[in-house]
Amino acid sequence: MSTIQGTRGILQLDYELLRQQLLAANAKLAKTRQTIKAQENELEYLTSSNKELEEFAHITSHDLLEPLHVITGYSQLLRKRCGAGLSDEGNDFLTHIIEGTQRMQQLIRDLLGYARVEDSNVKLESICLTEIIKTIKQNLKLKSEQSNAQIHYKGPVNIKANPVQMLQLLQNLIANAIKYRKSSESPHICINVSEEERHWLFAVKDNGIGIENKYSERIFQVFQRLHPKEKYEGTGIGLAICKRIVEKHQGKIWMTSTPGKGTTFYFTIIK
Repeated sequence: MSTIQGTRGILQLDYELLRQQLLAANAKLAKTRQTIKAQENELEYLTSSNKELEEFAHITSHDLLEPLHVITGYSQLLRKRCGAGLSDEGNDFLTHIIEGTQRMQQLIRDLLGYARVEDSNVKLESICLTEIIKTIKQNLKLKSEQSNAQIHYKGPVNIKANPVQMLQLLQNLIANAIKYRKSSESPHICINVSEEERHWLFAVKDNGIGIENKYSERIFQVFQRLHPKEKYEGTGIGLAICKRIVEKHQGKIWMTSTPGKGTTFYFTIIK
């Protein structure tokens, strides 16, 4: 009899322990469901916000660009028809107006480009890197000829990536290498691609003016400029766009540089 009672006691303890474990598991499951629901709501909110941001960017860019086109157009017309009658100071004022509106137009276009990358869903497909480089060379032909730039590519012919974004990414980096060249030396740009276990590793190396390593993270932020606009044109958005494109491809981007000797930009993209 005592053996049966002992067995019942053990079973009751086991049952109680199991019941407590089930209650704890149910509580944990309920909490997990709440967390998932909150994350789903947050994702839905962010998706809606991104869509609204994209629409806002398109509308705003159009509304802002239109009056700038008018200002630029009439300023250029004024110079053409009345420039001879203006004083040197008046012509200088007119130059500042035209250049200022052109910089603002480019800034708005770059912001819109950044918004498009931010909102886009990356669709990977097989692309020919040699054709991408060929297109970039054609797009940058004038700048390359003016600076006597040499662009070389070494790596695989085909990989999987988004063709539009890959073109923009590499073109931004190559254009930067041409822009920030040394006055005493023609740009020499080498693009090397190597295969890793899960990623492709790109290296875009130049022999330009270089960047101090303390700016290695800052340069990938929006509106970050290390040089005055009078010396180097640009809006400070190009590398931020590069960073977002790389992140869209589940990779990362970084740089190493020696001032006066050149810079190498590295980035990875998922295979």
